[in-house]
Amino acid sequence: KRTLEIWDRLGVGDPMVDKGVSWNVGKVFFKDQQVYQFNLLPEAAHERPAFINLQQYYCEAYLVERCLQLPNIDIRWRHQVTGIATRDDGALLTVHTPDGDYALDA
Repeated sequence: KRTLEIWDRLGVGDPMVDKGVSWNVGKVFFKDQQVYQFNLLPEAAHERPAFINLQQYYCEAYLVERCLQLPNIDIRWRHQVTGIATRDDGALLTVHTPDGDYALDA
């Protein structure tokens, strides 16, 4: 549920829920016998299901698509943060890429 709330704030909640398989009730079985059942959405006022099952590649695609729509987001593929020096006003990152390392002020 919490992840869906975050996805809503990022503007990708609807496509995630539409594509995923929603569920609220979990069931535990031993062989063919159900031994336990639990409802993860007991309050009627919730706007989203308790869980959705969604393949990772769909989740990543929706998030990348949304990032490309927003200003001030710079997607850098194959970059790895290898060091962080924190300051009161931000941080200085060391970033490793196939083309070499660089520093990024954040």
